[in-house]
Amino acid sequence: MRVVMALLFVLPQAGNADAFSCRFETECFESEACAETSFELSLSTEITGDAELVTDAETVGGIASRAPETTLFFNGNNENGSHLLTISHGAARYSVQYYAGPMVITYLGACEEAA
Repeated sequence: MRVVMALLFVLPQAGNADAFSCRFETECFESEACAETSFELSLSTEITGDAELVTDAETVGGIASRAPETTLFFNGNNENGSHLLTISHGAARYSVQYYAGPMVITYLGACEEAA
């Protein structure tokens, strides 16, 4: 019986996954002035912390966490670079540090929880 109770606490529970749709209107490349853009991505997270960020160009696996309750962080890596997404009160910042170069691109926008 104790084993069953313990499993209830560690197994993922339905309804605890999150999905976000993000739109970015400002792009900042390296030290150049920021410019208008139209860029979208989606983020899906699991209760385990595993997450997947998807853009038109690539899919990145990583870890998502919340701290505090109103802020969500995603950190992931792939063969192209390191990815960081922060969502707080609907506002979003997405940065990619590419290995080639190296170079960094930062996007400013907003995310909302998908229905």
